[in-house]
Order: sequence, then structure tokens, then C-alpha cells
Amino acid sequence: MSRRRRDGRRGAEVFGTSLADILTTALGCVLLLFLVAVMHIRTSLTDARDSLVAEAEARARAESARIAALDRKRIAEAAARRASGAASEASVALAALQADRDRLLAERDGLIADKEALTAALATSEQRAQQASGRAAALDQSVRAVLGELDPLTARPVDVMLVIDGTASMAAGLDATRRNLRATVDTLRVVSPTARVGAIVFRDRREAPGMRLEQHPLTADAAELADFLAGIEATSTGVDDDRPEWLCGGLGAAEKARWRPGAIKLILTTSDAAADDPGAGPCLDTARRFAAAGGRIYMLSTPPPGYGRRRGITREHDRLVRPQHRAIAAAGNGAHVDAEQADGLSAEVLRAAFRARTVDPLQQLRNAVDRAEPPPAAPAEPPAAPGDPSTAPEDAPPATPDAPPALDPIPAQPEAAPYDEDAP
Repeated sequence: MSRRRRDGRRGAEVFGTSLADILTTALGCVLLLFLVAVMHIRTSLTDARDSLVAEAEARARAESARIAALDRKRIAEAAARRASGAASEASVALAALQADRDRLLAERDGLIADKEALTAALATSEQRAQQASGRAAALDQSVRAVLGELDPLTARPVDVMLVIDGTASMAAGLDATRRNLRATVDTLRVVSPTARVGAIVFRDRREAPGMRLEQHPLTADAAELADFLAGIEATSTGVDDDRPEWLCGGLGAAEKARWRPGAIKLILTTSDAAADDPGAGPCLDTARRFAAAGGRIYMLSTPPPGYGRRRGITREHDRLVRPQHRAIAAAGNGAHVDAEQADGLSAEVLRAAFRARTVDPLQQLRNAVDRAEPPPAAPAEPPAAPGDPSTAPEDAPPATPDAPPALDPIPAQPEAAPYDEDAP
């Protein structure tokens, strides 16, 4: 043991340092290490503390940020609520503005409609005023024309053509015409100072040319016409059975007479027989043409001998002669007269001339007055039942007062039987 101690001292002494020094040095190293460790631990603790502090600060900042975010969220929610309320108020205000706009647009449309209605009413008033002015001018013109027609000095002249049945059965009528001719012409010239009168005498178409028609042109010389009629004899030859006669030939010759332009044209026909043309077709055609040219045809149906006593004669006159004469007068825009007296032709001449010179102008004046009056406002009527004959179509032409009545078709004339005075 002592030996080991010696060996240890020798080993210690080898480095020249004592054990105490070594221990001291070791202790110093330990202390140094301890200090280093303490410093290291302190540094670590400081870092940890700083880290904790930084973490705490970060958490505090995060909490502050969270709180700030919550505050901002609350503020945003409040702002959103305020914005929603403002949007609702804006919607209500917008709806109110749209309602106001619609009301203003409706008022504007109403004003435009009122303006258009006023413009239309003004145009209608102006049109009515113009129409009234035109009607007044037309009425004034019509009045002047009628006054001119009523004044014999300025009226249209009158031309009268007498178409006389010259067969034997008409001898009494022809004699009466000859007797009253002068008075008739004188009276006619009171109505028309420049009146002209002509005569056509017709018989059966089978007669010789000089017998079937005898004519005197329209003339103002009453004496010349009287001489012509004085030379006419009411007669029938063997080829004429005195029924029916060439009435259509007499009317055709009268239509071709030299009528004065603008004159009142009258044809007065007297006969006791029907036309020998089936259905009197040529007579009706002549009458229509003459009426279209402004003339009028008057038909005088004279009762034949034996009328009222002979059944066959009476039936023929009532069922054939008079309807045929009536149809011809209607086609000629004139009138039919049953001449009971032999002098009926002279009286009808005066009536026809007086009617043409006075009644017709007055009727024209009445028509002009009717046209001058504004049409009354038609009251609202309930719709008519289908098939109601009182309902006229909208495009139906207006009735013309001067238009001749519609003609019924005339049946074809049967073959005439021989004239028999002794027939029952």
C-alpha cells in the first residue's frame, strides 16, 4: 500500500503539479462547466421565457384580433341589418316611384287621348261645318233652280207628244181631242209659254204604211196641229179586228221625235186595247229608255165599247189592257190613268204638264231640304232577330223618291180572239 502511495506520488510529481492543484483545477473546471451549464440553462430559460412571453403576446394579439374580428363582425352585421333596412326602404320608395310613374304615364295617356278626341271633335266639327256650308249652298242653288222652274219665263220648255189609238173604237176620244185641242194648248202655254205639241196616231201593224202610223212633229203652231188631227179618221180596215193594236210602234215613233235639249219631255198615250207584241216587251223597253233620258210616259186606259156590258170585253180590259198600260207607265216613270170620259186626254195633258212644271220642282226642293238637314243621331237599337225583314243591309242603296217602282213581269199576251160585239 505504501508502495502504491509512492507510486502515486511519483506519478503526480511527474507532471510537476501537486494533487491539490489538480483537484483545484478540476474543481475549477467543474465550476466552470457548472457556470457554463448555468449560463446555458439561464439562456435556455430566458429563451423559453421569451418564447412563452412571445407566445403569450401572440395569444394576446390573437385574442385581440379575435375580439376585433368579433367586433367587426358585429359591426358588419349591424351594418348589414342597416343596409337591409335601407334596401327595404329603397324598395318601398322605388315601388312608390314606379306607382307615381305609372300614374303619370296614365295621366299622360289620358291627356293624349283627350287631345286626340278634341282634335277629332274639332275635325268633325269643321267637317260638319263644311258639310253644312255645302248643304246650304246646294239648298240655295236648288231654291234658285226651283224658282227658275216655277217661273214660266225662265223654266224649262215643255214638249208633249200625243200618242192616240186611231182605230174605230176610239172615235169618241179622237173627236174630244180635236174639240179641246185649242183650249188645251192655250192652257198649256200658261204653264210653259214655249210649249210644243205633236201627235202620233197608231193602228194595227197589218195596216198599210200610211194607215198604221200617222205623225205630226212637235210644233208650237196649234192651228197646224188642229188641221192634222182634223184629217185623222178613227177607222179600222178589214185587216184590223180592232184589238190588239201596234201600241209599241206608236211609242217607238214618239221616242224618236225631235225633243228639245233640256225640255220637259212628256208622252201621253190613250188607247182601249193592249199591245200586239207578246208581253208588251218592246213597249217596256221604249219606256225605260225614254225614262232614262229624262222623259215621262203617261198611259190613259179608255174603256172600249161594250165595257161593263160584255163580259168578255170587260174581263179582257181589266185583266190584260189596264195591267199592261200600268206597267208601261211605271217603266216610263209616269202614271197610269183610267180615262172614264172621252176628253180625258186633254185633261191629262194639262195635269201632266202642270205636275212636271210645279210638283216635280217642288219635290226636288223638298229633296234638297231633306239633304240639307243633318242626319239625326241614330238611337241605339237592340240587334234584330235573324231573318227580320225590317232590317236592311248596310250596303243597301238608299231609296230614290223619283225612281220608278219595280215592275211585275207581264204575262205573255194570249192569241187574241176575233172581236165579237155579240159575245156574252
